[in-house]
Amino acid sequence: MDKPAFSLEPVSAEKLGFLYLGLGGSRVYRQWDQTSTPQTAAKIQDWDFIGFVESKDDILSRQHVLKVGSEPAMCQWGVVSSRKVRFSRGYHFKDGHRLFICQPLKLAESLFVLADQDFLHPQENSRDLNPGVLWDLFLTSAPLYQTDPHFASRLKATLLHKWLTLSKALAVEDMIPLLFRSCDFEPRFSQELRNEFTSIIDATADLVNSLPLRFARQSINAENADIGKRQRLRKQYQVVRVLEVQRGFWSSYCSPSLPDAVLNDLAQDVEFRVTTEHLCPSPFTSNSKGLFGEICPRSNAEWYQVFVKQTPHINDELLAFPDVRRHFPKECVQHILAANKSAQQIFFKPFEGKMLTQIRLEYCDGKSFLNRMSLMDAFKWFVEIELQRTEHISDTYRRTIDMNPTAAKGLKQRIHRFYFERLKSDVRFLEFYSETCPKVLGIHHLREMTTSRFLELPLIINGVAYSPLRHYLDRAEEFLNPEALDGLNSLPKAFGLGDGHGGNLMVTEDCACPKMMYLDYEVSGSHCPFLDMAKPIYGDGFFNVLYADLLCDDVSDPQNKSGAVVSWEVDSEIIHINYSLSVDEIGKTATIIKLEYLLRPVLELVQRDSTRRRKLADDVLGHALLACALLSRNFARRPDVFLLNLAVGVSLANNLRDMLYKVFEWRGLDAIDLSVQDTTIVQRHNKEHERELLEDNTWLLASLLSSSYLKPEEVFLKRAMKTFQLHYRFSRKQHESDGTMMRRISEARTTGMKVWTMAGMCILGLDLEQRFFQLGRKLYNEDGRASKLRFRQEDMLSPKFIDETSDLCNRFDFVHTANVIHLFTPKNQETFFRNLLHLAKPAGTIWGRQVGLADDMNQAIYKHPEGKGSRFTISEFRAFIAGITGWTAEDMRFEAQLVEYDELRIQRVDKKWVLQWSIRVPEGRLARDRIMAVGEA
Repeated sequence: MDKPAFSLEPVSAEKLGFLYLGLGGSRVYRQWDQTSTPQTAAKIQDWDFIGFVESKDDILSRQHVLKVGSEPAMCQWGVVSSRKVRFSRGYHFKDGHRLFICQPLKLAESLFVLADQDFLHPQENSRDLNPGVLWDLFLTSAPLYQTDPHFASRLKATLLHKWLTLSKALAVEDMIPLLFRSCDFEPRFSQELRNEFTSIIDATADLVNSLPLRFARQSINAENADIGKRQRLRKQYQVVRVLEVQRGFWSSYCSPSLPDAVLNDLAQDVEFRVTTEHLCPSPFTSNSKGLFGEICPRSNAEWYQVFVKQTPHINDELLAFPDVRRHFPKECVQHILAANKSAQQIFFKPFEGKMLTQIRLEYCDGKSFLNRMSLMDAFKWFVEIELQRTEHISDTYRRTIDMNPTAAKGLKQRIHRFYFERLKSDVRFLEFYSETCPKVLGIHHLREMTTSRFLELPLIINGVAYSPLRHYLDRAEEFLNPEALDGLNSLPKAFGLGDGHGGNLMVTEDCACPKMMYLDYEVSGSHCPFLDMAKPIYGDGFFNVLYADLLCDDVSDPQNKSGAVVSWEVDSEIIHINYSLSVDEIGKTATIIKLEYLLRPVLELVQRDSTRRRKLADDVLGHALLACALLSRNFARRPDVFLLNLAVGVSLANNLRDMLYKVFEWRGLDAIDLSVQDTTIVQRHNKEHERELLEDNTWLLASLLSSSYLKPEEVFLKRAMKTFQLHYRFSRKQHESDGTMMRRISEARTTGMKVWTMAGMCILGLDLEQRFFQLGRKLYNEDGRASKLRFRQEDMLSPKFIDETSDLCNRFDFVHTANVIHLFTPKNQETFFRNLLHLAKPAGTIWGRQVGLADDMNQAIYKHPEGKGSRFTISEFRAFIAGITGWTAEDMRFEAQLVEYDELRIQRVDKKWVLQWSIRVPEGRLARDRIMAVGEA
């Protein structure tokens, strides 16, 4: 390639240690028409330089290029820059225009690290490659200085051969259309590149003789060229990829010294006059209302235009304002001119802009200024705004994160007003929907149903059974309670806006350089970042769910334009909801930017500190999103929108990570699997699983009194209701005697046993001590000689159990254990469970119950009671089984629930919960084989 018209003293380059200096990149094509086309000063100065030294860790070097070129996979690195470059555009003839997005990592003011790779590709396709920014610059550069005339060609050969290998391309010149702005290349420049690349490959073919490809020197075939032409005409991005967060997110930021937070004295004695009518609260905020007017300080005759915010939380906003100005760019923070606390008014300098959410609604409706732009330009406008927001928030997080905050620091944070205080006693839900929720929603056939009853209805969402909404609201209140021991307050704190969704961000209607202004600082402060992120993630990510009523008149209409469709059936026993959700590319990309550049770094930091806290962080965010779904906006008279948000909110609370993947294809961190519904806690108000009455009531009562510290009257009161309920089930007519009903219960039980054994089934009981066999027969009045029930003395804690009971291997369809696992040491628990697996057939069921733990403040206290074994939460027990078997949650179909302890004794805090569980042994995987394989590993 010809040397461009630019002078450089070789001595200067040599003194600086450069082996090569090049000029241009994709913009170098401008040099070819300088003689024929007048160039402006700006164009002549628009140069990109690239230089190489021999070897240095932190500077581009020859050795670095050779190393990257020899790697069999794509390589990533950071590029230090004084400019924020957030996008890398590309083009591929197979899928058209591409946009690769990265968030520059701030090192200091006006110094950033840009994310780059040797080759960029779609998320799910690693063959259709575009050169990364740095290699694009190098491959298209023209030499200004090089110590060896073949220096550049040798390094370019390394990169070109790697591209050919990874992309499986037939010809090296196929790369030229993939270069940045290749469509603007002058024909002469394109031909020069084609000749150069081809000659480099020919001259260095011996370096890659191990490659299985033959590189035919041919152009893109006519079919591909035609595809490429059609793709170029589609003026929208067909591939959008958000590059992963860069390493060193937390360690690389040099935080500038910040001034103390001080709010200057505000004018209090002002005259105010209204220039517009009162503005009702917008759909994006329900906490305040505003109007435009003018103020005049008493000491000054000049009138100033103002925007007046009327809020009952004026003190909170004024208190937070100095810190907001301290941590966020001043040009993006409102300018307070005056305040009138008695009238609850704050006077701001007006800002000419619209809420971002309003702009997005107008864009969806075809009425925005952005609709006059191309699809690609409008998309980039939204993405640029989102990247700026994320930069402001992430910079603040990095500057203020506190991994070990004091409990008192979190208790007083104002953000709890949006979550815990709304959840407590269902305050917000009742405010929206009163005591007759179905009536307010417009579900007329259930207009008499109370809200309390409605919340207790079981849910079936997209064919999957869920607990009632009451359960999820209670869990949300538990997770978002700032006073819970080892709960929310154990998570890190960082300064945040607290209410930073798109409805609280004003943006000017400027296509080129829009200005931004954050609003509403009432709950701003140092609080949990997962609460801080919840509103932006739900409000902006699930935009077409939260604002479905503003996008269409009926979300149940399959042709509605919201992108969400819901159908439902609600009766007096259950709520069925089916929904589908499609998020547009703007919403999807904006959300992935939040998840990748805000959520992921904080989650990684928390997990580095504690796995338990990381699990807690997932639960806090999931249930905060549920609160956003149901308690942010009032959907009275819109049951379609209410039930859609209910379904989405419950899905997020129940399985946050899977939901984020299904909607946004964002996997996040895979270290903690939440794929099983393992957080169910059932309050047993209705006693559904009754204990059978024994035939001999006198003997039963004597046994209970001799083994329990309960007084006789307490036993009678505790058992009476259950006894009556069981009797009534077997009663055939009124006033039957207790003796008759008890005989009928015994006969039903005996019949069941006979049917079981007549079908060829074997019922076998195992225990360590024979005396319990006789005790069991006495309890059930069994004749041991006539009964087909069998007992066998075995030690289930013996490591030799499997070898000593080979006749029982994989023999039983059902294996049951009750009330013993929690008594054993962790080592014996593992042995016991391996022996249970030994007994079960493939596709057999193992189920049981034992004292369990809830994920609450008592978990650590009662984990290992003195003189007893180890207790589990649901998630811990699932992990325990998976660790023994190696089975996934789907393999073993794990199900579990916690129920309130309901035995014949006074309920105690340390035995509040019973863990009931079941698994199914996978077919085709014998328990013994699986145990041996895991043991050998």
